[in-house]
Amino acid sequence: MEESRIKAETENILSVKNLSITVTEGKDEFVAVDGASFFVRKGEIVGIVGESGSGKSLTALSLMSLFAPGVKVKSGEAVFCERNLFSMQKEERREIYGSDISMIFQEPMTSLNPLMRIGKQVIEPLKIHKKFSSNKKENDAKIYEIVSSALSRVGLTETERVMKAYPYELSGGMQQRVMIAMACVCSPKLLIADEPTTALDVTTQSQVLELLRKINRENGTAILFISHDIGVIKQFCDRVIVMYSGQIVESGDVSEVLSNPLHEYTKALLSSVPMRKKKGSLLECIGGRVPSVSEKRLPCQFAPRCAKATEKCFRETANEIILSDNHFVRCYAAEESL
Repeated sequence: MEESRIKAETENILSVKNLSITVTEGKDEFVAVDGASFFVRKGEIVGIVGESGSGKSLTALSLMSLFAPGVKVKSGEAVFCERNLFSMQKEERREIYGSDISMIFQEPMTSLNPLMRIGKQVIEPLKIHKKFSSNKKENDAKIYEIVSSALSRVGLTETERVMKAYPYELSGGMQQRVMIAMACVCSPKLLIADEPTTALDVTTQSQVLELLRKINRENGTAILFISHDIGVIKQFCDRVIVMYSGQIVESGDVSEVLSNPLHEYTKALLSSVPMRKKKGSLLECIGGRVPSVSEKRLPCQFAPRCAKATEKCFRETANEIILSDNHFVRCYAAEESL
C-alpha cells in the first residue's frame, strides 16, 4: 500500500495539500477555500465542478498567483514538479507561468488586450520564455512560423489575417481559440482551463472541448478543467473533484463518482442536469443558495440545503471515507448508507 502511494505521488505533476484561501474586508478575514487537497497526474484531465461561489476559480487562480487585493493563500502548498509554487520567489514563478503552467480564462473578450493585434499577443509568451537565434531576421521568421502553426493547430484558418486582426474583429469562438493558442504556444506541462466554454454556443463548446482533448492526447499536457456543468465534466474529464463553498466534498474517477455519487451535493448536481428522459417534467433544482464567504462556516457547508442533514452535520466534520484508490467522500449520510 505504501509503495503504491509513493508511486502515485511521483506520477503527480501537481499536488495541492490543505489549501486555505482567505478574503479580507476591512478588519475582518473570511475563509473562501477551506483545506482543499487534490492532485493532477501527468497527462490527466481533472475537472473541478460546483456552483458559482464554490471556490473553483479561486483555487485555480491561486496556482497562478492571480489574486485581487485582500485575497491571499493563508496556508497549504501546491507542489508542481517537486517545487512548491507558494514558497517560490516572484522571479521563479515568472519562469514557470506561461511556459510550464498556462491558463485559459473564462472570458476571452475581457482577457485579450483590445488594443493589441492577435499576433503580437500570441508572440508575447514566446519572447519571454524561449530563446532563438541571435539573428533578428531569423528570430522573427522562426517566431512567426511557431505562432502561425499554433493558430492553425487550434483550427483557425487564414492565420496571417488572424494575426493582423484585433480581438473585436473575431467571433467569441475564434477569440477562445486564440486564448488556447496563447496558452499552448510554449507547450506547457499543465494547462488550467477556467470555464473556457461558458460564453460559447453548444456547437463551438463541443469544438473547443475536442481541441483541448487533442492537445492533451498529442502533447501529453495535463489539464485542470474548471466548470459548473457536471455534464461537460462527465463528457471530458478522467477524474472529478466536487467542490462546495470552498470545501472538496467528493472526488474520484468520473465514471465511478457520477455513476455512484455518495455526497448529497453530488447527487443534487446530477439530478439538476436536463435529460431527454425528463422531457415534459419540471427540472429539479437545489433549494437555497451557496453561502457567501462572510457567513459562519459550518463543518458541512451544504448541511442547510441538505434534506438528509442531521444535528451532527452542523456540529462535527465528517471523516473522509475512502471507497477505492480514487474515490473519496466526506459525508455522514454517505457513511450511513454504506
